[in-house]
Amino acid sequence: MGILDRFSLSGKTALVTGAGRGLGQGMALALAEAGADIAIAELDLPAAEETAGMIRERGRRALAFKSDVTDFEAVQAMFRSVIEEWKHLDILVNNAGYAQPVSALEMSVQDWERMLAVDLKGVFLCCKAVAPYMIQQGGGKIVNIASMSSFHVNR
Repeated sequence: MGILDRFSLSGKTALVTGAGRGLGQGMALALAEAGADIAIAELDLPAAEETAGMIRERGRRALAFKSDVTDFEAVQAMFRSVIEEWKHLDILVNNAGYAQPVSALEMSVQDWERMLAVDLKGVFLCCKAVAPYMIQQGGGKIVNIASMSSFHVNR
């Protein structure tokens, strides 16, 4: 058995938020290459569909959702759709994030509130929505991606 076989996700399903580009897209593609089927949650539906296409090219199933992680009803509907389609969801990667490359003094109150809504509330809402399914199926994995911003100052 090779080392990659130990990390096989064959038969598993995952949902990655903010996976239309960047790190989220990279994580979604890596999970697919390890054998998982992937649901993409992204505000930008064309970007989500592009990532889903890349996953299908790798021979995996993919779903694309236009999703605002700050809207609990929409989040619940998204997870319900994944469960209806695939019957289980094994992995949630909370990657969606919002940031402005400015100091706190320059950041608007509106941007601050949006950042908290996406980066904190969105993670909570996705965890809250998926947890009952994972408990019912006997388990699952939740990965929460965070920023390095707590370790350095934006200048």
